[in-house]
Amino acid sequence: MAYTWTLLFSLFTSPILRVCTASPLPSVEVMKMAKQLVVRLDDFQFPTDLTIGALDYDFSGTKSIVAALERCNSPISESLEGVTQVKTELSSLIGFLRRLKQCSEDPEPTSPEPTPQDQRFIQSKTFEGLKRTREYLQQLQQNLDNLDTC
Repeated sequence: MAYTWTLLFSLFTSPILRVCTASPLPSVEVMKMAKQLVVRLDDFQFPTDLTIGALDYDFSGTKSIVAALERCNSPISESLEGVTQVKTELSSLIGFLRRLKQCSEDPEPTSPEPTPQDQRFIQSKTFEGLKRTREYLQQLQQNLDNLDTC
């Protein structure tokens, strides 16, 4: 009889334990990664006269969020100190979002090759890309309900 109760108890508590120990919701993980990146980006000293155009990226789903983050990441050069870590964490966030929606079935977007003119202004473009990324991530934290889940 004791074995029966033990068996019944384990059958009923097993699903409860699985739910309690499950990995965090994707939006929680994305929020954590975005906040961490914003903190890291806040450490940069942006030129005071640096302005960026309006962010025209939408938040209509995970696929559009991945595309927007890739566009933000594209002009960022690793020529400034601390940028390598930002690019690594941004790539991790993009990879997490891709796995979340399984965006890998679409062709990978390619970033345009820099032209010689782009090379002359690489530091300005990097600062612009970093600032645009920070602004986008701040907005993303307010729009996490648009993440698609599988």
